[in-house]
Amino acid sequence: MSRTPGRQGPGRRTTRSGSRPAAARRPAAPGAAQRTRPPRQRKFTGRAAILGILLATLVLAYAYPVRTYLTQNAEMARVEDQLRAQQTRIDSLSLQRKKWDDPQYFAQQARERLQLVLPGDTAYRVTDSVAGGAPDGEGSSRGKAASDGPWYGKLWSSTKAADKPRRK
Repeated sequence: MSRTPGRQGPGRRTTRSGSRPAAARRPAAPGAAQRTRPPRQRKFTGRAAILGILLATLVLAYAYPVRTYLTQNAEMARVEDQLRAQQTRIDSLSLQRKKWDDPQYFAQQARERLQLVLPGDTAYRVTDSVAGGAPDGEGSSRGKAASDGPWYGKLWSSTKAADKPRRK
């Protein structure tokens, strides 16, 4: 069997309008229905509008709870930071309290801060007018309280300094 153009298999003939010359094609009948183009699809359909409205509603519905969630997380982080700072302060104060419970530490602080001595001890106070810079006199410290000595001496000297008139 020899194949000729336009034939497929034995006894079947295919007709394609694209293979016919334009003059051989049949013209449409005058009253017959004509082929029309399908309508263009609109870019924005009713379904898309409903979907957009639904998404906008969901976004608005979840915006406030998400904002509240984020605000509460920030507040919790701030409170946790405060808690850690307070715990650190409590630990340092507990350590300081343990120090003050020790009688030796208590006696040492009494000697240093209040310049107290135990019975039988000899107290020495070293004063050096040259090491201080200026000799003791009224010119350099007039109107100012003494900054060294026991606490009651500082209190008394500050009271005296407050009573003296200042010179300009």
